[in-house]
Amino acid sequence: MMSKIRPRYWWPHMKQDVHSHAQACVLCQQYNYSRQKKPGHLQPIPPVAIPFSVIGMDFCGPFAVSPRENKYVLVVTDLFTHFVTAIPLPTNTADITALTLFRHIFFRFGVCSTLITDQGTHFNNNLMSALQHLLGYNHILSTPYHPQTNGVVERFNASMVVQISKLQQKHHNNWDAYLDAVVFAYNSSKHKTTQYSPFELLFGRPPKLPIDSPPQYYQFDRPNNYFVHLQKILQVYHQQAKLNIMNQQRYHKKYYDYNRRDPHYNVGDRVFTKLFAARGKLDPRYLVEPKIIVQINHPTYTVRHEPTGLEHRYHVSDLRPVTLAYVDNDFI
Repeated sequence: MMSKIRPRYWWPHMKQDVHSHAQACVLCQQYNYSRQKKPGHLQPIPPVAIPFSVIGMDFCGPFAVSPRENKYVLVVTDLFTHFVTAIPLPTNTADITALTLFRHIFFRFGVCSTLITDQGTHFNNNLMSALQHLLGYNHILSTPYHPQTNGVVERFNASMVVQISKLQQKHHNNWDAYLDAVVFAYNSSKHKTTQYSPFELLFGRPPKLPIDSPPQYYQFDRPNNYFVHLQKILQVYHQQAKLNIMNQQRYHKKYYDYNRRDPHYNVGDRVFTKLFAARGKLDPRYLVEPKIIVQINHPTYTVRHEPTGLEHRYHVSDLRPVTLAYVDNDFI
């Protein structure tokens, strides 16, 4: 545009005016594809050096129905030790989700302080809310279409599917027969972030494997002596693991944030929200009607569609500011 105007016209601040006019194109804001990194800096979850204090939970599936009639896997991961519990289930309803969490996690490891899940109906429902208030833990629902919030669980799910696919006998669909072996292999392997295996961080010792030689002698300590010794070992493990997690988080944040914008919006700002529904190649990338920001919890924003009054939460990477170079009654 500048190359066409410059030989023919001139006025003060011409370049700035042309840039503002181009930026204010509503269709461009709705359709244009950004070649830049998605906005929003990385916000790591601070590690809590207490096993099963902060846990993430997600469903993986559906898979082919196994002979045991299982179709889904409920994956629960401790965000400190990275210890994984995976339970094959026939359905992913709210009832079976709450019951499985209660039996397989809270009865084994105690009630967590914080549970992180996505906003699926099996997690976001009245039954799970009642369980939360009854047991007194905090349930955090991730921002829609932003799986990075529960990234530890998502990464294990991807690894689990690959390993099960290699082991299962496809003509029998017996993938759930190998699930425990895959989970144990993961829990007994050294994690890149903590530099310990999840098994070690939880139990204070490496697991005994079939390839290990049998012990030559046995030493029976009094329970109280063993408990004191175990406490000392776990304290060293947990302190070092927490330090390793924090160092790894700083490294990933520096790499992720490099050359990435981190825009901040204010209450009352108008934004276009990303369109997540299936769309054709000629459809807009952002919804046609702008929305207004009503609540800020950066990098998450609550926006309201004024004609209907409906409110939704969006990550900053899924927002695009409405730029207006002139007064337009449609947006006032």
